[in-house]
Amino acid sequence: MRELKLFGKTKYKVLTSLESYRSGNFSGIENHNDDQEVEYPLLHLLSLPKDILITILENVDRAELLTLCLVNSKFYDLISTRFIYTNVILNDKISLLKFNTLIHSEYHIKVANTIENSKSVSQNVRFLVRSIEFVSPQCQDSLYKYSKYYKKENSSLIGGSYFYFNQDQQPRAYKRSSSARRNTKKTSNAELDEYIDNLERKYVHYTYIELMLDIIDFLPNLSHLILSDIEQNFKIPLWYSVFNDGSRDFFKKIINGIQSMNANDLRTYEFSEKFISDYDSKFYSFKRIKKLELRGALDKREKPIVCLRPNLLCCFGIFNELTLENIIIDKESLDMPFEFVPFHLTTHMDGIYDLHSTIHFLTIKNCNIIPGNGILKLFRDYFKCVNSLELLSITSKYDLILGSCFSALKNLTIDCNSSVFTNEIIVDDDYFYKKDKNEITQQNDMLNNNSVDNNDIETLLEVQVDSSLQTPPPTSGVVISLDLGYIPRNLSTLDTPPLHNLKPAMITKEQNEFFKRSGIPEFHFFYHYFKDLWERLPYKNININVINIPFTNVYPLNPSIFWEQILFNSNKDQETLIATRAQEQDQFGEPTYSNRSNYFWMPMVRNCVKESLNSSKVSRELTAEEIEEVIDTVDPDIINNFNNYRYCKDIPNLNLWYFLKSLSKFRSVRIKMLRKWLFCTPRTRYDWEMLLKPVLKVNVPIEVRDKDGFVLYTYGEDLSNIGRS
Repeated sequence: MRELKLFGKTKYKVLTSLESYRSGNFSGIENHNDDQEVEYPLLHLLSLPKDILITILENVDRAELLTLCLVNSKFYDLISTRFIYTNVILNDKISLLKFNTLIHSEYHIKVANTIENSKSVSQNVRFLVRSIEFVSPQCQDSLYKYSKYYKKENSSLIGGSYFYFNQDQQPRAYKRSSSARRNTKKTSNAELDEYIDNLERKYVHYTYIELMLDIIDFLPNLSHLILSDIEQNFKIPLWYSVFNDGSRDFFKKIINGIQSMNANDLRTYEFSEKFISDYDSKFYSFKRIKKLELRGALDKREKPIVCLRPNLLCCFGIFNELTLENIIIDKESLDMPFEFVPFHLTTHMDGIYDLHSTIHFLTIKNCNIIPGNGILKLFRDYFKCVNSLELLSITSKYDLILGSCFSALKNLTIDCNSSVFTNEIIVDDDYFYKKDKNEITQQNDMLNNNSVDNNDIETLLEVQVDSSLQTPPPTSGVVISLDLGYIPRNLSTLDTPPLHNLKPAMITKEQNEFFKRSGIPEFHFFYHYFKDLWERLPYKNININVINIPFTNVYPLNPSIFWEQILFNSNKDQETLIATRAQEQDQFGEPTYSNRSNYFWMPMVRNCVKESLNSSKVSRELTAEEIEEVIDTVDPDIINNFNNYRYCKDIPNLNLWYFLKSLSKFRSVRIKMLRKWLFCTPRTRYDWEMLLKPVLKVNVPIEVRDKDGFVLYTYGEDLSNIGRS
């Protein structure tokens, strides 16, 4: 701590940390002259501009920030205002009790508008809190405490959203005493300690959920609420619903287990005007929080274990943004019991009721969405107001279809570094070959009937076993044909022998190692796996934000240019073609199966080559007959030899071209790189234009930033006011 004395003279005698303010011990603050200013040296931290100083402190962890609070009053005021009290984390029920006591005790701290020689004003701690996180929330005490009300009659019930009381008890609302109205610093230590003890005794009988809701209710500037590490058995009883007005009807529904009305009842139940009016008056009186974030716990296999249920949303009022992390979403998650959870209930001119949530910004991170039971339709009805959707850490590539479920969608964010895009299935070479069972049997008979000595071993091992490809292999030509639709992804639809659900163009282990050694990101050489789902994304008048994507060692390669390069020499002699590879023969003089040209996908690939060449500059230099001759002389190895890296090395580049081509359909494109600028591939503006050529070709506004938000490239209109950053 001696080194810290260099920052300035300490004006506090005791530790003022997160633990100390939770404990309610604030009696160690000395009275000092607030008007007395200290002149700091030129190289002092406090002599820096405020923005620079705050940027420095943002990179300091909480423990070091608490230590800096000991240095002097300037550091204490700044850190308390900007960090300690702004973002509060409560780990257990004791911390909730201490913090609830703190905010009700009217403890004040100095709040400085600027650092440079400005007077500080005194403000209550509860006005400083902007974000609060409840770690591992509990519900057992709440379930146990109110279980008796299900059986006893004429007993006290919860009379409100957050509290209960008997007639001979005072409500939970805090009444300021004469000592509470006095400034905390001017209160004697004995009176302050007694006052804190009385407050703790007042709230000690509260359950965890009651303390949590009491804290939320007493923070007027709260904008971000987080429940993290939610366990599987966590459940908020419906007693704490914001609709709990203390009426007998509400209690009967919970005690008797009467099902609340939901969206399905809107078409079969006639509502009176008084019911609609009462519902609206309740709805618009609820507390409003900008963002609610629910983070579920994970099991040992890192899988979500918490299911989204309406009771997790019933007690927090109205919120505009919802973030779901490590949550299971199924049909029951999207039930809309609007008598427990606040929803928009509107009536159209034709008397049809419309019910939907209040959420406009939805973030789904590492969530498991259970398909079936009309889950997509439920998403569409439930999140009718959502105009910004973020899909982060996607667990299933079919979750991309969710983009089509939001009728009001304007901004779409997709995490390209999700495991479903980078950890795809790879196969062995044997996946593509079909063995001749008769010949294998003959070989086995030879091994059994003939004596094997040292001279015969080599001869027996050299006997070839004919094999043929049973599914299109992963070569550049096949990938192009697959992406353009010439080869179907579901081969069972073809009139071919049974293929046992084999998929075309699966990347092999050797190819996977080759691409990784070349430093090529997995997203690009796996893109043809999920290209059809990516292209099903809605794009009309939608701004897309692609995040966590690298472009290392890849460049977009137009399919027509690829065929020109692979079929013609690099010189301008268009008549010099790659000669048809000489047919290899086995020991019996028959052509080997690696050279076969009668596979069912060969005509499909040739059609793809024909269409590509007809749309390229070659069509202006060669006649249609000459192009047909080129196609007829195509070496089958170019299409089928997936072990030759020359014929598969362009798969990532072709995939990148298709990927950027799909982005060109959107209204605007934002790209956020996976790495920081320091670790990104250095690119000039010309390099970026060559990389993003498929998008720039249609004049779509585009912006590229690194991981920290530094702008690397921008084109077109300013995107700062379009959607969310």
